[in-house]
Amino acid sequence: MENGTILRREFTELSDLAAQLQGMTAEAVPLTPGLYAGALSTFDLGDVTLQVIRSAPLLMLGAPAAGEIGLIQAFEGAERARWNGQPVKSSHIAICDSGRRHEAIYPDAFACMLLSCKTPQANATLVPGEFAVSEDGGAADILHADPEALSTLAAAARAVEQSGVHPSPALLAAEARAALRATMLDAVRGLLVPPGIGARAHNRDGRTRQRIVHEADEYLRANPARPVYTDELCAALCVSATRLHQAFSATFGISPHRYLKLRRMSMVRAALLSRAGPWRSVKGVALSHGFWHLGQFAHDYRALYGEAPSETLGRACPHATSPGDAGEARF
Repeated sequence: MENGTILRREFTELSDLAAQLQGMTAEAVPLTPGLYAGALSTFDLGDVTLQVIRSAPLLMLGAPAAGEIGLIQAFEGAERARWNGQPVKSSHIAICDSGRRHEAIYPDAFACMLLSCKTPQANATLVPGEFAVSEDGGAADILHADPEALSTLAAAARAVEQSGVHPSPALLAAEARAALRATMLDAVRGLLVPPGIGARAHNRDGRTRQRIVHEADEYLRANPARPVYTDELCAALCVSATRLHQAFSATFGISPHRYLKLRRMSMVRAALLSRAGPWRSVKGVALSHGFWHLGQFAHDYRALYGEAPSETLGRACPHATSPGDAGEARF
């Protein structure tokens, strides 16, 4: 499959679906009689692959694929499901990597997301060793995760799945692919930060935290016309993703991902209001600032500023074009 494309396949044999999973190998058996029905939507972003599984009830035995890691989030039909003998809660995410097997039973039809990484560098980015701990300090394969990060990943999964059914040129644009990849990685970092990391960060050097936060904002302001993501920010500031998270958590009580989104939103507004700027459509400015889900962007913009982005642009540029407005986009 070509990098950056979305492939949706439907299956009548569970073994065929299981063979296409990334990040894990799986043996699965159906739990209901009759012809099996399942579908798999795959979005290949190179070193990161997002898959959305829709399936009839099943039982699964999973093991990590060689050199890969898989993160699993169930977002529909998992009320009676169990992972490794534990009831699945809405705040749960499962990890399948070296030493972590995955046993699951889904008594009802369900949908889940499987996010996999193929490179050691990306694996370390997804699950730093210091984060992969359970509440009792032991090795964890099922973690309680941040609700906002889970919601972000579920939205990404639904967008990919819907675009697999009804292809969206916007989601396949280079800017949207880069933004979606960064969104997923940032959300996963937020998923796996242990409780109390912000409190521990308060005991660290406050001036160092201030420096990181201010240098991050200076870097954003120096690059106003394109999206900046956590990986780039860490490289520019010469800090780890953990250190960056600690600085923002201790200073503002929010994650770097949340901060970057709010700052990008404010830069979008400034661009829309700028009469001298090159922007003549909401879609163009939204994609250029890293908002891959245009419908969600329009919703979030209105919630933050009390008006649609097209209204902002209309006040600044009465003759701006309206086709392709983010407020009209649906994934």
